[in-house]
Amino acid sequence: MKQILVVDDVEVCRYTIAIALEDQDIAYKGASSVAEAVDFLKTNKADVIFLDWHIKKEQSTDSLDKIKQLAGPDTIICMMSAIEQDKGQELVAQHEINAFLQKPIQKDQLMGFLKEKAVI
Repeated sequence: MKQILVVDDVEVCRYTIAIALEDQDIAYKGASSVAEAVDFLKTNKADVIFLDWHIKKEQSTDSLDKIKQLAGPDTIICMMSAIEQDKGQELVAQHEINAFLQKPIQKDQLMGFLKEKAVI
């Protein structure tokens, strides 16, 4: 079973993704902080990490190296934010992550991304 980790300090954002995934054969873990995500990754593997760009008024890109190191090279990392798509694509290139999804994330957008990445 694939494991998805959603790192977002806004509970409704984590919940929205969890609900979208409930009919899939995917294990879901939500983290409300980067520290919580790091703790999870120390003992668990995630196939996909959805990471909010701003968590508790900090940019999660500051902790991205630690997350990438713990997650490993095969983990798909997708940055999420309400910023414009062009700015999101700049983040992808600048931080060498796999993708960017603009919030609010819709179920069809999420499922399309997971299908494209061969997760579902």
